[in-house]
This record gives sequence, C-alpha cells and structure tokens, in this order.
Amino acid sequence: MTKLIVGLGNPGEEYKNHRHNVGFILIDKIAENFNINFDNNKKKSLYARSKTKNIEYILLKPQTFMNLSGESVIYISKFFNVNIEDIIVIYDDMDIPFGTFKIKKGGSSGGHNGIKSIIAHLQSDDFTRIRIGIGRPPAGKKVNDYVLSSFSKKEREELDNEIANEVTEAVNTVLFESPTIAQNKYNKKINNNKSRGNKNMIKIVAKNTVKQENKAKFIETANELIAKSRKENGCISYNLYESTDGKYLTFIEEWKDEKAIESHNNSEHFKAIVPKLGELIEGDMDVALYKEVK
Repeated sequence: MTKLIVGLGNPGEEYKNHRHNVGFILIDKIAENFNINFDNNKKKSLYARSKTKNIEYILLKPQTFMNLSGESVIYISKFFNVNIEDIIVIYDDMDIPFGTFKIKKGGSSGGHNGIKSIIAHLQSDDFTRIRIGIGRPPAGKKVNDYVLSSFSKKEREELDNEIANEVTEAVNTVLFESPTIAQNKYNKKINNNKSRGNKNMIKIVAKNTVKQENKAKFIETANELIAKSRKENGCISYNLYESTDGKYLTFIEEWKDEKAIESHNNSEHFKAIVPKLGELIEGDMDVALYKEVK
C-alpha cells in the first residue's frame, strides 16, 4: 500500500517563511523526523520516499505555484498508483487560530486555491486534509498581504517545535491507523485546549535512543511511569511514541504549569522509575521544554 503526504506552498526563497507556506515548512519537519530527504524531482514534483512495515509513503512538495498544486498531486498519485483516499494534504487555514490544527476528510476547498486545484485535477475531494491554523489578519490588513507575510520569530519557533511535533504525530496516526482515529484524537484535543481557557501549559519532549534488545523492557517500564503519571493532578497528557525509523522512543508530556512539573519530578514513582529507564538508553535524553499559553 502506498500513501501520499502533500505539503502545500510556493517554491522559492522569497516565500520560504510565509504563512501561506506552512505546508512546506511542516512537511520539511516531518521529513526530518522520518529521517528521509527530498532527493527526487520530476515534472515540478519534489518528493521523498520511504517504507515502514507494509506501507510505503511519499512526501511531496509541488514545485508549481500554489494555485497549480493539483498538477503535481495528480502526476505523483498516478505514477505511484496512490488511491485518492490515501492522500493527505497539509496547508494553511485562516479560520483556525495559530497554534492549532484540524483534521478533516473530504469537503470543499474553503476558498483555498491549492485545495481547489487538487480537487479539480483529482476530480474528487475524498482526501484527508490537515488544516494548519494561521489565524485571521489584524484589522486593516488585506488577506493576500497577510498570508504572504512572514511568521514572527516567536511564531516560527513554536511552528518548528511543538506544532511540528504534534502534526508529525497526527500524520503518523493517519498513516498507520486511520484518518478517523487521528481526527477524533487531535480535533478533540483542540476542543479540550479551548475549554481550559488561558492557563499556563508546559510541554516536555524527551527523545531516547534505545538499543533493540532493550526496547521491550524500556516500553514496559515507561508504560508503568505513564500509567502512574497520568493520575497526577496537573497532568494533561503523557504518551510514548516510537519514531518511524525505529531509532528512538519519545515521551511527549503536557502539564498544567511549573508547579505540576515540580510535583511530578518529586513523586515516588518518578524517582523510582526514571533511573531504570536511564539504564536502558544510550547516552543522555534529548529533552526540550516548551512553555505555552493556551
């Protein structure tokens, strides 16, 4: 089975950091996470290929302008015999606040020229969309000027880190589980975030390189930590993921605030289990800490 993941954008250095190019930005981060390179270029289609288990997947950056994206998508999907329902498209959406994204299968273009072109060329809208929030332009700024403006330094840092991590997780879920599971999981998370109001939230991403012979024990021990930690006050979510290339295992945790983190780090289960995990990894944990306001 072959699946196609498309990031939409405009090719060229002058568009590189534009809000309209968020599809390109994120598919580059996904390729980095999957440890593959965009080393194939045919008929204005820059793409990367890899395979996990029985699923081959192709990451695509159309090298046409946005309003002609369908030309590249139809070419690659036919060349590799990809079914329309196995196409995933990542693109910008002004109707979603920055910092969030929504997953949807089927539907209209919503006025997005890239999606409009893809629907026209495929003659179908039955593909999965991951709509990345860029927010609405401020009062007095034209829509075209806004989507072709650059992300701020702070926005770009968030995009390259926590947003990219969550979108990568969502793509993994669509690829290896189903669009419906991804939609239920991540769209629900967005709604939960909204209901929390303005509260400080901390996300921890910890990557661990684990030898193959230690993986089963690491996962078993980690699951014990996760089960106990999820019961703590202030824990929003706590999960363990394996990278698609199998090179490392990653914890992704979300906590209400710094007080919750401190309490977690001083818990008996944390003090007892984390040293056991440390004995099973090669080198040190690669830990990134992000403070957000939702």
